[in-house]
Amino acid sequence: MNLETKLEEIRFNIARAQEKSSTKSLVEIVGVTKTHPFSVIEESYQAGLRSIGENRIQEANTKFESFKKMPKLKKRFIGHLQSNKARKCVELFDSIDSIDSIKTLHKVVKYSKELEKDISILIEVNTSGEPQKHGFLPSQKEEILECFLEKDLIVDGLMTVGP
Repeated sequence: MNLETKLEEIRFNIARAQEKSSTKSLVEIVGVTKTHPFSVIEESYQAGLRSIGENRIQEANTKFESFKKMPKLKKRFIGHLQSNKARKCVELFDSIDSIDSIKTLHKVVKYSKELEKDISILIEVNTSGEPQKHGFLPSQKEEILECFLEKDLIVDGLMTVGP
C-alpha cells in the first residue's frame, strides 16, 4: 500500500469517527518523519500531508533547508525540548508540541519575540506523576496560567506565543 492510499484510509477513518461522535472538530494529521530521509517528506507532501513532526533539532535543521519547494508545510517539534535549544527550535519550527517547564516556556516566549515570529505551542502535562516522564504536574495549572497572563499570551481564549 502506497503512502497516498494510506493517507486516504486515515482520512476516511477520521471522517467515520467524526460521524459516529457527531463532532466536526478540525483534525490535523502529522506525519512523524524523524530518522526518515528527506525523500519520505517529499513523498508525504506530494500525497497531501501538510504537517510533519520532528524531535531532533539538529536533524531537522539539515532536512529543513530543502523545504522551499513545499509551501504551506507545517513543521512541528514533538518530544522533549531542552531549554538550551529553544532559540533554534523557534527559528526552525512553526509549532512546539511539548512545552514541559516554565523555564522552557519563558525561553520560547523570549525568542519568539526577538525573532518576531508567532509560534503555536502545546503544554505537556504529566498526569501520571511519574518522575521519569516530562511535563507539568496537574497541580501547576495556576503557575502555567499566571505565566500566560503575565506575558499577555492569551488571545481570544487561545494561548499564543509571538510578537
